[in-house]
Amino acid sequence: MTLSLTWLLVLTVCGTNGQCVSQEIDQFNDHLTCTEARFEHETLPQDGDWKTVVYKCKLKNGMAT
Repeated sequence: MTLSLTWLLVLTVCGTNGQCVSQEIDQFNDHLTCTEARFEHETLPQDGDWKTVVYKCKLKNGMAT
């Protein structure tokens, strides 16, 4: 039996009022590919007046420790 992990590239933006919104950008079969996509997205021009823009690779259905 092969365990298959799915990595999600998630974008989180926060406004100057402190409210944050997250959305899934894409899914990947390995962490390296997700990380490469994250680096590519981080070079894109920012859309909107956000205080913070964070791209993060996370395991699908994973929990933070």
